[in-house]
Amino acid sequence: MKSIVLPVLVLSLGGCAVQRGPAPSVIGEIPRIQTPVTATTTPSEESLRAELIYELLVADLAARQGDLETALHNYLSVAHASRDPQVARQAVRVAVLAQDPKKALEAARLWVELVPESLEPQRVLGVLLVRNGLIDEAVRTYAALVAREAEVGPAILQVAAMLRRETDKEGALRVMRDLARQYPDVPEAHYALASVAHWAGDPELALREIDETLRLEHEGTAAVVLKARILVDAKGLDAAIAYLQSYLTEHPKATSVRLELARRLVEARRLAEARGQFETLAAQTPDDPDVLYALAMLAMQFGDVEEAEGYLEHLYNLGKRVQVAAYFLGQVAEEQERWEDALRWYRKVRRGEYRLDAQLRIAAILARLKGLDEALDYLDQVPLTNLDEVRRIYLFKAGLLQDYKRYQAAFALLSEVLTRLPDDPQILYARALVAERLDKLDVTEADLRKILEQEPENAAALNALGYTLADRTDRLEEARKLIEAAYELQPDDPAIIDSMGWIRYREGDLEGAERFLRQAYERLEDAEIAAHLGEVLWRLGKQDEARAILRKALEKDPDDEVLRATIERLGLDLK
Repeated sequence: MKSIVLPVLVLSLGGCAVQRGPAPSVIGEIPRIQTPVTATTTPSEESLRAELIYELLVADLAARQGDLETALHNYLSVAHASRDPQVARQAVRVAVLAQDPKKALEAARLWVELVPESLEPQRVLGVLLVRNGLIDEAVRTYAALVAREAEVGPAILQVAAMLRRETDKEGALRVMRDLARQYPDVPEAHYALASVAHWAGDPELALREIDETLRLEHEGTAAVVLKARILVDAKGLDAAIAYLQSYLTEHPKATSVRLELARRLVEARRLAEARGQFETLAAQTPDDPDVLYALAMLAMQFGDVEEAEGYLEHLYNLGKRVQVAAYFLGQVAEEQERWEDALRWYRKVRRGEYRLDAQLRIAAILARLKGLDEALDYLDQVPLTNLDEVRRIYLFKAGLLQDYKRYQAAFALLSEVLTRLPDDPQILYARALVAERLDKLDVTEADLRKILEQEPENAAALNALGYTLADRTDRLEEARKLIEAAYELQPDDPAIIDSMGWIRYREGDLEGAERFLRQAYERLEDAEIAAHLGEVLWRLGKQDEARAILRKALEKDPDDEVLRATIERLGLDLK
């Protein structure tokens, strides 16, 4: 059949998911790759041309409406009839979106046939051969691609990068293994196979191949870093750290390896050692933003706020990560009660992941300096971009109101929000806790049970309901079941361990209560946990220890209502 050019609009369908409703805007005319229709075109060709244009318009409309089956049928039909590579390309894209690997492969084969000199369709064909389980043909296709490149190594690495995006890990690994075997003396071939084997969950093969890479390429720091990552999965974090430390003994200037070691030490919670490695890196690369940021975070972890401030200011002055640096500079200033400095830095955070956090911190400082109403008015002016930000703003407002003991206002606010975000678990949970403060136990129970209807394994809701029943009612058996369910889900949570102690106290098991409450207090020296432990110790006759714990908690948090109520109930004077 004579080739026919189709000047039609084709829908741009990038990405991996179908857009329902209004489709993305269309891209311009398909480039005229085939010979254009001229005035000498015969009537039959004109008729065929009109028919194909109509089919393409139908395909375009179907794609806009999310009817990928119709769109794919028409694109494939027109691609075969017109021999237009751009239509074939579009058929591949729609087939992938429709999750039809067979038709995607059909369209890709046609695309390669129409433009055999182009690399893009052959790369796509290789991926689709893997998805269709045609491993041998995929290997031949990728081998042909590699052979066309001037440098074999980078080409093989590119194939590995494509394969690591596939869902069929076993098939991708088979392709990479067969391809790599064709280049036994190329270090990148072994590195590529090691990377795919590591990704596919074959640490033995990955280690063998990365060792071969290092044998062929003695100075390859990328291979050293990959071997460390393989070792983490194969032999554990300590083995990876030991390997990196050994390498750095002989190659102290290998910054990428030292950076990997520093990060692994952080992962292992060996923070002092990690800090030393980052300091060495800072001496070698003083303006590296990743190193400066890590040093700042570690300094804050160790309480060295002045040192953290220095690193963050250097980072900010470099013009790197300025939004993040400004946010943490605000935190440093706030921790030192330099309120105006904190406000100045927080106001510089205008975008990025900490934008809203900075606005909330500004409101908290305004509440402290100018009063609650000033803070609430400020929060009303904060621009919000999504539902999660709306939720966070209202939860923060409710928290501020509770801090100032305006519980009724917090309850009213959260009740209003629930008319806009009905059954939202976070809002329900917040209102349940406020309702308990107001002795609205029916609301507390209803809200928490509504959460549990949606999320039966919500440990926080299970614990909150169980604790409320244990503390405020005689429904102790029901309370125990709820608390124990929460404990089974999160046995290390101090609040849940505290509830495990408190239900035992309410049931009269003082020794059991003491055991759990001590565990909770060891994990978190919270005022309410201290109050519970102090009360149990007092009842057990351990009055001196009870006084010491309660006095320490009172010095730290003199306004905690549960703590003060406990001290008053026990008739203690801790001044």
